[in-house]
Amino acid sequence: MSGYILIENKNNILNESWLKNVTNDLSDIDSDHFRRVISIVSSLFLDEISCFGESLFDHGINTVNILTAINADKSTRLASLLSSLPYNVISNLLKDKYMSNLFGSDIVNLIKGSLSLSKIGIATRSLSYKFNASNAQKEMKRKMLLAMAVDLRIILIRLSSRLQTLRWCSYSHKDVYKEFAQETIDLYSPLANRLGVWQIKWEIEDLSFRILYSNEYKKIASLLEKRREERELFISKYIKDISYALIRAGIKGEVSGRPKHIYSIWNKMQTKDMDFFSLSDLSAVRVIVNDIKNCYEVLGVIHEIWEPITEEFNDYISCPKTNGYQSLHTVVRESNGSLLEIQIRTYEMHQFAEHGLAAHWFYKESSHNSGIIQKTTIYDKKLSVLRQLLTWGSEAIDIRNAKIYVMTPKAKVIELPCDSTAVDFAYHLHTELGHCCRGARIDGQIVPLQTKLHTGQTVEIISIKSGGPSRDWLNSQLGFLASNRAKIKVRMWFNSIDLQRRINYGQNLVEKELSKVGKKTINLEHLAHSLGFIKAEDLYISVAKDEFSLRNITNFFNKSIDNIVHSLKIDIPIEDRKKNVDRDRKETSGILISGVNNLLTKVALCCRPVPQDVISGFITRGRGVSIHRTNCYSFSLLKSRNNDRVVDANWDCKDDFFYQTDIIVEACDRNGLLSDLSESISKMRLNITGISNYSKDKLSHIIFTVEINRVDVIQRIINSLSRVSGVLFVSRKE
Repeated sequence: MSGYILIENKNNILNESWLKNVTNDLSDIDSDHFRRVISIVSSLFLDEISCFGESLFDHGINTVNILTAINADKSTRLASLLSSLPYNVISNLLKDKYMSNLFGSDIVNLIKGSLSLSKIGIATRSLSYKFNASNAQKEMKRKMLLAMAVDLRIILIRLSSRLQTLRWCSYSHKDVYKEFAQETIDLYSPLANRLGVWQIKWEIEDLSFRILYSNEYKKIASLLEKRREERELFISKYIKDISYALIRAGIKGEVSGRPKHIYSIWNKMQTKDMDFFSLSDLSAVRVIVNDIKNCYEVLGVIHEIWEPITEEFNDYISCPKTNGYQSLHTVVRESNGSLLEIQIRTYEMHQFAEHGLAAHWFYKESSHNSGIIQKTTIYDKKLSVLRQLLTWGSEAIDIRNAKIYVMTPKAKVIELPCDSTAVDFAYHLHTELGHCCRGARIDGQIVPLQTKLHTGQTVEIISIKSGGPSRDWLNSQLGFLASNRAKIKVRMWFNSIDLQRRINYGQNLVEKELSKVGKKTINLEHLAHSLGFIKAEDLYISVAKDEFSLRNITNFFNKSIDNIVHSLKIDIPIEDRKKNVDRDRKETSGILISGVNNLLTKVALCCRPVPQDVISGFITRGRGVSIHRTNCYSFSLLKSRNNDRVVDANWDCKDDFFYQTDIIVEACDRNGLLSDLSESISKMRLNITGISNYSKDKLSHIIFTVEINRVDVIQRIINSLSRVSGVLFVSRKE
């Protein structure tokens, strides 16, 4: 298999030819450091093999070869080799102060990151693919890998290691776990694409595809081989034509053919629903020139020779891909109808397209050593692209600072806010699991519920069958919860408990009040509706919160028995209907009649005056003096007919004297309107003693009879009711 080297003897690692090959592009200082570390660790591999049957030693040096081919830096190459050591060996080396100092902090951090990702891969692979992970879950796993990779070079190490494993299995004809190949396609191929490492991307895709769909792979490979000679002639003709055209235009450049890879061909067949023979662009031509100006000049030359397919043109130079890739892509049609894709780019763009992230270090080393690139601004420009590599969709660039990614025991990845705990994790999975959470295991160890979670950990919740959260969880100083989602669920649980307690308390008060007036068998739902509530529970809550006075219930039953029967639609014995309660108010104080107190007075129901209204009295026959507002229409009629019975009246009352007044409301009819209006008045701690309501043409006309002690309260009531949704008009009844 291309790129695979089998080492027969570990001592060959010290072979000068190999060392020169993997250090040739490094500085003298880095090369010397590389050699010193290699001389120490080469004897520590202990002939151990991986789970795939490959020698760890062979795996390590071949991974270094892959990284060298894409111009990775010295630290990345050494870290990849050291990560291939047996786990117990490298763990002890990292604990050794001398060895850690020899490696350097940069390499130590890369090793730790690489081992963490490797460990996560082993833990998730065997479990997660049994459950056919969704695309969203695959994306979550990619995010977790990136979040765990504090340094993006860690991803490069894991990509190179994975490619080496696939090469080994292909070379040795070893069976590979299909889960490993599927994981490569789902997780690592998109990462390679995101980092722009094209050389690694196409190879891991083809090797994984060969494992997953061996028949399809062989079929496409066979068809490609059969048409190889035809395809080579086709490509060589275009290369020749373009090369001559560049010479005539005075443009220096390299022209080469590029065959499409098997996985990309299969992918195109699937997405376009076409068979192999219907595909017209199985090969492409690449033109590499010195600068951007030349790129567009070449494009013009090519479009003069062949007809361009406009909709297939892409200018990735002006608008680079999210991974920093730049190139001009065009598809042209020859006179015989055949199509060809042509890519045009600079040498620098080509280096980045092939090596991706690793090209950053290549250009930096080049500027220091060989002088290929003189301006450090090129490196700075590349770094600006590097800073975008962690961006997935519209997410923040520093994903590690915003989110953590942990796993369930079945390897499902869960995204949580930073500083989340096991309680946050439980509520994210299910509300009831959160309520019943009593303990947690992190990576198999029982820990306190306040323990902060970190990316890559496996969390298992210990729960009881039923129960509820602790109020301590809402105490931010105790650190049980970090996510707003979990906090809201805990608050909702306690609110529901408090609500039920209020309902029970209010129901108890209402039933006691009904017992006092001899109405224990009343239908409570009908009573609630008659008092302006949607259901009985709303009545209980208002009573419990002291927003609705129990006097309203007593006053309600001070109507005639016939009205009660009609309102509540209940059966009452005929003999009980003969009982009647005088509902007239017998208020004899608080009003002065011609300067005399304690005369029998009665507030007129037609205008219902209240303190601070201008009032007059009218002497009735046997019922004392009827008190009216002076602008009352009924009083004006009485005065015009019997002026001699009109007497002066004035208020002489304190604030604890309450009088009834009527408030008229017109509103759009809707569910809950009466309840909302009643609640608006009750919140002012005012007593509603009567409600009259009828609807017509989707409009409700409602009259509230309210007890107040001053006329200025009326305006407050009007203002409050006017703010209720759907209210069109509010006024005092004249």
